[in-house]
Amino acid sequence: MANKIEVPSVLDHITDVGAGQFEGVDSTYRIRQQYQNVNVKNPFVLSAGHSPLHVAFAGTTCLAEKSKKNANWVLNKIWNIEQKKRLPIALNSAPRNSDKKSEDGKEDSIFWVKVKGHYADYVVYGLQVVEFIKVFHNIDFIKRVVSVNEIIADTSKGSQFRSAEHLPLVHILLAMGELEEHAVLEEISIDDIFDRYPVNNNAIVAPSDEYNNGRLIVEQSTLKALLASGKCTIPEISDKELVVCSSLTTVEPGELSVWPSSNHFPDENLAVLNIGTRWKPGTTRVTDTEVIDLSAKLLNTVGKNIEIKI
Repeated sequence: MANKIEVPSVLDHITDVGAGQFEGVDSTYRIRQQYQNVNVKNPFVLSAGHSPLHVAFAGTTCLAEKSKKNANWVLNKIWNIEQKKRLPIALNSAPRNSDKKSEDGKEDSIFWVKVKGHYADYVVYGLQVVEFIKVFHNIDFIKRVVSVNEIIADTSKGSQFRSAEHLPLVHILLAMGELEEHAVLEEISIDDIFDRYPVNNNAIVAPSDEYNNGRLIVEQSTLKALLASGKCTIPEISDKELVVCSSLTTVEPGELSVWPSSNHFPDENLAVLNIGTRWKPGTTRVTDTEVIDLSAKLLNTVGKNIEIKI
């Protein structure tokens, strides 16, 4: 009797299409259907936002390094189980017609991005998403998935809804270790991928959080300089001086501030800053109009590189 082949019961797919509820939920659900067509029983399909960085940020953010070490301790010390490399994640943000640089993911092929460590590898629609993965990870290699034998003649063509019809199939092949055998692959030099890394007190505008706080991605050296200074300005987003706090608990309600976020990335040389303020006493949401307006302004610049003046 042939060995029974077990496919993963869950695979993660993060995209810039669809929605979690109401309008657009049909697109999300159709992506789920293609995974279920290849026996992935409960795919996790997440609509992350409108830009390549929305998708890359959601797919690469992680807990602090100590959390991973603690999880590994539980596995190893209690059950003698080795911590495995995570299953690959599919990321999609490749709009074909956009005149906005922040949304310009016009490279339509699928890419396989293999990263070092226990972190997940990626199958990606959208070259700009790959550029941001390069920021967040130590990459082993990048390969373009040109075609898949007999079923996808060209991963960049043949479907208006490629994130549903093509990407799940490449995803399951990679998760099952079969992609190299059944696909035509072309290696891409990592050095040829555009460098978006934030250096010299620069920051990448990241998606805001659920509390209307803005977020910026910076080097750890920039974070340390900010904490030592206690104040900064970011001319491209506000002409007001910002107070730098060590944590949210030290922020004064109503005072526009910057403080370290709980987001982390595999590249431990990166840090995330929040920009906003604390809720006013007696409230359970952001009521400060200055913060709400700033968050809306930042939403239109996600992925942009800006300077912090310390």
